[in-house]
Amino acid sequence: MPTIAKCLAFPIVAININWIMPLCMRHLGVCHAKKVKQWLTGKEEQIEIFYLPPYSPELNPDEHLNCDLKAGVQSGNPARSKEQLKRKATRHIRMLQRESGRVKRYFEHRQIKYAA
Repeated sequence: MPTIAKCLAFPIVAININWIMPLCMRHLGVCHAKKVKQWLTGKEEQIEIFYLPPYSPELNPDEHLNCDLKAGVQSGNPARSKEQLKRKATRHIRMLQRESGRVKRYFEHRQIKYAA
């Protein structure tokens, strides 16, 4: 089963009936597949789809995380092995988990506020 189909197989659980889940999708063929469109049919009241323009990293919160992670991994002493690189990446991700305000600030960027 394609990855997107696995994600879409999960049931939608809304805590607040007035809440609409935003779903940001890239313009990939799989995102426009018949199975995805069939799955979305009838869920318009639960899900609002946002298609990102082709290659627009400035509009994608994931890219801000990637940039932060790369900067964290490259800081300090350079990793000299795959294991050291993995430890530095894991340490930085765990720091981001503890400092959730830092991740929330990604969404304060004017071009990403749509996803907040």
